[in-house]
Amino acid sequence: MTENRFDYFITPMAALPAVLIGAVAMTHAVNGLIATSNLVFVVVGWLISCYVIYKNSKSINGTLLTCLIIALYALTFVDPGIDNVHRWLSVGPISLYISSIFGPILIIELWALLKDNKDLWVSVITITVAILLVFQPDASQLTAFAIPMGIILYHKVSNRFLSLFTIGILIFLVVRSWIHLDTLPAVDYVEEILGLVMNMGLIWSFLGIISLILIPLPFFVILNHKERLLSRLLGLYFTILIITTFFGNFPVPLMGYGISPIIGYLLAMTWMIKNKDNKRAEREAVNFGEFN
Repeated sequence: MTENRFDYFITPMAALPAVLIGAVAMTHAVNGLIATSNLVFVVVGWLISCYVIYKNSKSINGTLLTCLIIALYALTFVDPGIDNVHRWLSVGPISLYISSIFGPILIIELWALLKDNKDLWVSVITITVAILLVFQPDASQLTAFAIPMGIILYHKVSNRFLSLFTIGILIFLVVRSWIHLDTLPAVDYVEEILGLVMNMGLIWSFLGIISLILIPLPFFVILNHKERLLSRLLGLYFTILIITTFFGNFPVPLMGYGISPIIGYLLAMTWMIKNKDNKRAEREAVNFGEFN
């Protein structure tokens, strides 16, 4: 296990530069407690991630987890929301941005369901989630979910009519979501955090851009991964979330205030490293068998 400890302890910290720069920028807009909360949480989340990666934990039933995630997406409409925008689920004083937490995990679980030849089930779930995101409304999360899922459906669903039909619906829903954007005003330390960073000077601007590039980078560069295509599609998911912030009032992942994107990112990172480690373990087991 020692040769893989770089992944355990270093790779999840790709989140740290964006969170740290965002925290510095936030001090110009909010009090220190709010500004440092993301930083504290990413460190705590990183320690939990390292423990989960290192420990051989049992996997959760994928179908059950998928149904639970969809239920949480639907429950956002029970929450009062803000100006008819229903992206959050309140747990006491904390508002959780559900799609930001579970979007990557949902893509992973739908990929796994396709391995069990549940093509129709995956198409129905994909369309259902996309419709929920349209009515939340959340064009950024919908686009980041729909494009990777469209690629997955095209490559992994054997029924070409079913895959193209689902992709067509996804395209329609994405276009509709961008035509009917929400009217929520931007918050300077959430959606406009990059502007605060830019106002800090040229060097900070450069570092801020680099930190955002670092967020999806591990999903593209990790080699010998058990699910290389899926890993890259998760990188595409986070890339789209970053790009869409330039076209609407959407939270800047990790850099802007909010723990939900941090949870989602670390969950995806934990999955990626565990699967890479499993692939390495399988390879070592085969080599050991051949040696004997």
